[in-house]
Amino acid sequence: MPCRDYSENDRVRYEMSPEDRARLDHYAKMLCVTCQYLEDKGLSMPTIVVSKWWEAHKAADGRARQIEAERKRRLRDEMAVKVSAWKKLTPKERTLLGVKNPKAVKDDTDLDI
Repeated sequence: MPCRDYSENDRVRYEMSPEDRARLDHYAKMLCVTCQYLEDKGLSMPTIVVSKWWEAHKAADGRARQIEAERKRRLRDEMAVKVSAWKKLTPKERTLLGVKNPKAVKDDTDLDI
């Protein structure tokens, strides 16, 4: 789970200090683990407020997983296109264009997307 109690676009995220954000993430993770344990054991949440938070947190986690899966799929697709285009170039064309083997890229931060 993302285990934070704000979204990436949330104004609160930018107004908080890194220490406060880390502390909030820590408490959200503790609450998340506790709620997951209660749910796994078939126990009810201690209050309606916690129950509502838990449902929203699970929904946000599902959306975050979908976004991450889509990002990874898009990167894989883009990498396949880059590799295909790279294979069509001759060694001389690669050198002249300064094109490196896309498979040699170590992580997605090196990709031009």
